[in-house]
Amino acid sequence: MPIVVYWMEAAGMPSHREFGDAELPQALKLTEQLRAAGKRHVTISSELVGAVGKPGADAVEGGRLPGGDAYEFNKRHRGGGPRSEK
Repeated sequence: MPIVVYWMEAAGMPSHREFGDAELPQALKLTEQLRAAGKRHVTISSELVGAVGKPGADAVEGGRLPGGDAYEFNKRHRGGGPRSEK
C-alpha cells in the first residue's frame, strides 16, 4: 500500500483507502471529493518506490548531493525574490 488516504467520518471514526503506486491521480481525486463532502482531517501518506531517494539514506555533504551535483538551497531566500548576481 504505497499510497493511503486518511480521513475522519462525521462520528469521529477514522477511515482510510489504499492505492497502488500508479494510482496517485485517483488518490488525489478522492482527497478532493472527501474535502468537498466536508470530511475532516483528509490527508495522503505515501511510500512510492520511485521516490527521489531512500528515506533517511541520502544526505548533503560539503554542499554536494550524493550524485556529486551542487546543492544550492538556502532558507534565507525562501519566499523572496531571485538572488542578485554580483
